[in-house]
Amino acid sequence: MEFFWATIFGLEFILFGCLAHVVRATFNPFPDRISDSNTVNILFSSGYSMGDHIFGTEYDDLTGYYRLDSLKNLQLSVYFSLIFGFVCVLGIPGIWDLFVAGNQWLGEWVVMRLGEAVADPWSFR
Repeated sequence: MEFFWATIFGLEFILFGCLAHVVRATFNPFPDRISDSNTVNILFSSGYSMGDHIFGTEYDDLTGYYRLDSLKNLQLSVYFSLIFGFVCVLGIPGIWDLFVAGNQWLGEWVVMRLGEAVADPWSFR
């Protein structure tokens, strides 16, 4: 049973990483890279950090914005969200039980709502 919850946990954090990637690329009002020089970007840009330089985050060459169409950026986002999730589970006592209880409640709620929809499909709101 623990393997089942670990799989669900991993899938949820993969989806969280995908969502974080889309949000970072879509809702970014200012360019992350302001210069061709990495030193200037690290020191003066609020969206570009040493981690972006080390891991090779891809930006648009012309505008300096984070690239939504980059599979490498998506992969980095998913990896970091999985690592963050597993560190939280290992480092914070009781978070695993909270995660399992929350997912059990969500599963029961979905089954209840589907049962209501099947019983009387016209009153489903």
